[in-house]
Amino acid sequence: MTRNFTLRGAVAGLVTGIVVTAYTYIKWNTIEKLVIELVKIQVPGETVQEAIAKTLATLEFTKPLIPIYNIVAMTVVGALFGLLATYLATKIETRDYVIAIATGLTYTALTTAPALTLNPQILSTVLKYIPLQEVLLPGITYTTTLTILSTRGPWREIEEVKPKIY
Repeated sequence: MTRNFTLRGAVAGLVTGIVVTAYTYIKWNTIEKLVIELVKIQVPGETVQEAIAKTLATLEFTKPLIPIYNIVAMTVVGALFGLLATYLATKIETRDYVIAIATGLTYTALTTAPALTLNPQILSTVLKYIPLQEVLLPGITYTTTLTILSTRGPWREIEEVKPKIY
């Protein structure tokens, strides 16, 4: 049995990118309101309306690029964390799903911790619009998908396909 998690990590990252993209479009109005609040916090009073208009225009411009960015970035990051899982699997003798959970928790901690160490005023504003469980959505999705892919199932036959000609 191979213990290469790189492909599993990339697939988990791909699934995470798709879920995050769908979430972004479902919550687009909430994200716009959050951005307006964050601009109000960080921009002086006299230029706030101009800054809001420019920021919303930039958001609308980048909206079509979000799926491409999310899916590609999450797939690459997922593959990198898959490499971490492969390294852990060579150093620690345990079941694959334990390695997957440990890697997923590391992914969640490293991608969420910077957001949670923000300025308290900014953090409270973000959490007012986006609950903590939704902030943790990418980490939860990645961990769950990687764990599922690391258990026995029909997907293992695809991952471990043997060449037809030797």
